[in-house]
Amino acid sequence: MKEYGVVAVMTIFAFLLQYTGIYYIIKKYVRRRRGHSARILLYHKVNNSSRYLTVSIEKFDRQISYLKKNCRVVSLGELTDYFAVKEIPEDIVVITFDDGYKDNFENALPILRKYDLPACFFVTSDFIGTDKSFRWDDDLDLECPKMTWDDLRKIKELGYDIGAHTVNHSDLGEISLSSARFEIRSSKEKITKEINEEVKFFSYPFGRRVNVSQPIIEEIRDAGYICCCSAYGGANSVESTIYDLKRQGINDYWTFFVFRKYLEGYFDFLHIFR
Repeated sequence: MKEYGVVAVMTIFAFLLQYTGIYYIIKKYVRRRRGHSARILLYHKVNNSSRYLTVSIEKFDRQISYLKKNCRVVSLGELTDYFAVKEIPEDIVVITFDDGYKDNFENALPILRKYDLPACFFVTSDFIGTDKSFRWDDDLDLECPKMTWDDLRKIKELGYDIGAHTVNHSDLGEISLSSARFEIRSSKEKITKEINEEVKFFSYPFGRRVNVSQPIIEEIRDAGYICCCSAYGGANSVESTIYDLKRQGINDYWTFFVFRKYLEGYFDFLHIFR
């Protein structure tokens, strides 16, 4: 499968950088050019029943345990504060989830609480508390329940952030500007009303560069969000745009070796000119 091939290439690349010493040269160059980097992890599902867009419960626990011991995990709001002063400390990591799957509440949340780490849950507002399913889950004949509004209220009460991920998981790079405005603003209004707290964070569906444009970014800013997250990989420096924060998707195909090497910056050089 494609995912196995990507992980194999990443593994070989990391081994070559580590055992030839090239990594340390690149790290020094990247650090001098961009300073410290902040990494935003993107999860979708945490369960043991599927692999697509999924991390197993055991792998998730091991990853979160590693973050607790080796990184400084902060909330998305804290990260925006660092951007405001143009200074990012070393080993900063933010944990995020997209779409609003029920297993985020049932499986991921207890592990986050176990290690006392913050996270932001981006939810697609018109799917919450319904039997609606995403196209990619239908294609694989997967039943993937979504969280309820009560779940999200509980998450909020526990101190975690809730963000918007549009109303219908629409591709903002394809729909009209007026339709995009509806997706951006209506999701914020609905979630804010349901959890009784203003929604400040936004992530755009599909997360690639082609799925957003400058006029859309301006709509996101004008709607009152303080930042926006993508999903095309990489790490963030003080030079990054707060309305196009890079996130790295994590799935069950990632080995623990690749996970650690991403956090150590082994793949930053691949994104340095992005």
